[in-house]
Amino acid sequence: MKHQLIIKCSDRAKELEGQAHSGAFQILQFISGHGITVNSRGLHLLSPGDLCFTRPDEMRFWSFADNAIVNYCGIWPEYLVKTPHISKLLWQHPAFTGQKKFASMSAQQSSLISMVFRVISNEAESSFENKKEAILLHLQLMMLYLRRFSTRSDTLLRERPPDLREDLQLLVKPLFDDANLWIQN
Repeated sequence: MKHQLIIKCSDRAKELEGQAHSGAFQILQFISGHGITVNSRGLHLLSPGDLCFTRPDEMRFWSFADNAIVNYCGIWPEYLVKTPHISKLLWQHPAFTGQKKFASMSAQQSSLISMVFRVISNEAESSFENKKEAILLHLQLMMLYLRRFSTRSDTLLRERPPDLREDLQLLVKPLFDDANLWIQN
């Protein structure tokens, strides 16, 4: 059976490595440690407070340090069939449509998003008859927070050292021979 929703909170990131789920909206919140993520647009260094977004029609690779901890949510479009307004929200949300699809948050913002991940996880594990509605409400709340954060000056993409970007590009380029790979600021 195909997945419809996967939610993992404060999980060891190594357990997710290589499990980028194509066909799903994916939200990855980096809690601690370090890692990298690569898509057709470039390579991103991950550090605490970072969020990555992937649409169902995109491919992403990631690799994490042994001690890295993440929150992860994978939502397949089939999970949203009876809620077209939420499906539309995700397809059109700037986090999934923007050029960067990557954000760095303040500690306060990161804590708030972590809380929403935990609430979604608790609902997913519950036996309530209406748990799907609660999950989707909290997903909408997360998207609202992310839209608010994106208008604040403290939610910016971190600058990467230019010499490190070139070295990392050479390291990862063989993985994407057909892609026009560049490291995104």
